[in-house]
Amino acid sequence: MSLSKKQATALHRLLMERFPKAFPQDYDAILPLKLDIDVDIRARLIQQGEPVDPDLLHRVLANHVGRAGYLLALIHRCDGRRFDLDGKPAGEVDAPARSEAVRLLGEHQQRQKEAATRHRHHQALEKQQQRAKAERIAERERRAAEKQRRREEHERNR
Repeated sequence: MSLSKKQATALHRLLMERFPKAFPQDYDAILPLKLDIDVDIRARLIQQGEPVDPDLLHRVLANHVGRAGYLLALIHRCDGRRFDLDGKPAGEVDAPARSEAVRLLGEHQQRQKEAATRHRHHQALEKQQQRAKAERIAERERRAAEKQRRREEHERNR
């Protein structure tokens, strides 16, 4: 794992620890976050003596809001609200945000389908290669047995 990926993972864990309402452990409990929540996060972390790299925070937030669970929360949350770091309502999910979430979720699902197709194709190729290898081994063993049989027969005929 690269250093930046480790840093992103560590920051995401820190956000889940410090702001469990906004970044829950339970995937099904993900809430739509208020707009510009990165400003609130940086301010809170600075207050707590843990300043954070804005680019790294942006990366972590982009990963969080790009997850299927987050997109589903934007689309299907019945009250249509956004929430702050403490889980309190802080704005509404507007129609353009919902339609963008639908589009992104569709792209996400398409990528998953393509990945599943590639995986199935790869597995089929592996099975085909394993069968071919087993056939080669069996043929080699058959030839060796035939060669041994001929040697023994030759010895008997001497």
